[in-house]
Amino acid sequence: VFAEQNTGSGIVLAKTSAGLGHSGLINYDGQVYLWGDNTYGQLGAAGLDYSDEPLRVFFPAAAIDISLGSYHSLVLLENGDVYAFGRNSFGQLGNGTTEQTDRPVKIDGLPAISSAAAGALHSIALGADGSVWAWGNNSHMQVGDVYSEIIYDTSGAVLGSRCTSPVRVKAGNVTAIAAGGQHSLYLDSQGNVFAWGDNSRGQLGNGSSQQNGNPGLVTGLENVRLIAAGYMHNLAVNNTDGHDAVWAWGDDTHGQLGIGSDLQLKPFRSLPVKIDQADGRGVLSPLINKISAGYAHSLAITYRLDDDGQLDLTRHQLWVWGNNSHGQLGTGTAGNSLNRPVLYSGTDYGHYGNHYLPLDSLAAGGYHTLLLSSKGLLAAAGRGDSGQLGNLSILDRAGFINVPIPDVIRPAFLTGSSLNLEKISDSEYIVRWPAARDNISVSGYRVMVNSSDGDSRV
Repeated sequence: VFAEQNTGSGIVLAKTSAGLGHSGLINYDGQVYLWGDNTYGQLGAAGLDYSDEPLRVFFPAAAIDISLGSYHSLVLLENGDVYAFGRNSFGQLGNGTTEQTDRPVKIDGLPAISSAAAGALHSIALGADGSVWAWGNNSHMQVGDVYSEIIYDTSGAVLGSRCTSPVRVKAGNVTAIAAGGQHSLYLDSQGNVFAWGDNSRGQLGNGSSQQNGNPGLVTGLENVRLIAAGYMHNLAVNNTDGHDAVWAWGDDTHGQLGIGSDLQLKPFRSLPVKIDQADGRGVLSPLINKISAGYAHSLAITYRLDDDGQLDLTRHQLWVWGNNSHGQLGTGTAGNSLNRPVLYSGTDYGHYGNHYLPLDSLAAGGYHTLLLSSKGLLAAAGRGDSGQLGNLSILDRAGFINVPIPDVIRPAFLTGSSLNLEKISDSEYIVRWPAARDNISVSGYRVMVNSSDGDSRV
């Protein structure tokens, strides 16, 4: 799932992703770490059934995007190349074969890519030119209405279809993509959302339940800027009258739409429904920062309203709803689903409350959740039987627990800040650093000074 608006400088400094039973992180140095289920080599490691601690996977350049499917992993490098590894029975690795691999393989046949999204058994990529490419399982036309290889069982019965190499779905004008279980989404530059693939639970948002291999307009949405796809449900954020709103459609069996439905009477919605607060002002907060959709739970990060009702852009709040069978909502208890967004409150590193320093990334997986704070702290909650929580155990956790990762965060300058250079003499200066986001520890700075005569000193 990919579609985020970021705070501060607008640069994505780090990113998390959660698959069905494995987890991933791109840290602040562009290094990739993976942990959890490794049945098909989706951690990029050989000889392990799983890992309950983060393992580094090496690439030829820094990574800028990561997305995890049910059993495969996608990593995008800063040079625009996409690498894939893990299960490949449906061609979801895009390398023209159906053989699984525990070594990252570069996907050929793609233009320079700006983001990647892994569905359950298929994959999508967004070209830097605004084009959309897809490959993998096409049994529900989630790749598209394109030529596909038919898959047969030993008796000759049709099992489905697949595309083992990338095919172009859209020529251009796309700004964001998202991959669900067996459906796909894109957001165009006009703020319209298009969907294709499986529609058995209304995932395409067009009022019907018929699958479609051609991207179709999601009904009733405009001015959308964020999208997220879960296994069989979707979220979108738009802005009307100066206030953000979250819309949801698709499966609602566990309350993952957050619209307060009677889940037995209306287990899914085939048209987008706005998630309203009781006061009718809008959803959650006037300004929403990030959203994420998992197998059957949903997350949103918003900016806080202070006691005077003013937006506090220095603090984030976390809202959770949907399936909580393994404690993936992080509320401290497991079992009961929530059919309305609930504001997360907790005690973390001695701080108790419901608002925090900015959260740089969040990810909803199969039955677990990842949160990365701007302090360089990574936390996880939910199902842990495959080590997907990364906390050196295989136990479930109903509350967020720290994931040990190397602390190489470099504090980000606050917006509008700059270095302060004070001249002491012709050969001596004092450099003062601007205010930056908090962090636990910093390894140091490297400063290069270039003089007018071409001399450089570090």
